Amino acid sequence: MRRFSSASPVETGSAHLNGALAQLSSSLGQKVSGVDIRDLNELIRKRYALDVEIWSKRYCMARDRKVIEDKMRRSDAALARIMSIVRSWDRPEVWESDADWQRLRTIRDRLEEEGGKRIWKNNPPWDP
Repeated sequence: MRRFSSASPVETGSAHLNGALAQLSSSLGQKVSGVDIRDLNELIRKRYALDVEIWSKRYCMARDRKVIEDKMRRSDAALARIMSIVRSWDRPEVWESDADWQRLRTIRDRLEEEGGKRIWKNNPPWDP
């Protein structure tokens, strides 16, 4: 019997649901939980894996670009979700300690600075 691997949150959209739940819980004044942070970490890892795969296929034939373009869209969507979650958590009242909030602000600053991340829609890997 052939076994299929479980679908990733980036592929199925469940990460979007997790992100929406995390935003809802933090908007209701609840503290950010360890599960919320773990879900965000998983989404970041999925985005990184997509980026590595996209970059490794940068020399693909033009006829194969549709597959890579789909991965580019998913990667860009994951980045948008990551940014949305991080921005929604950028309030001291949703954190247990000021130190945790400061760590999030450091992460947010890294995400918002120029460079370090690629928005594939505007910058496909096959453009010079």
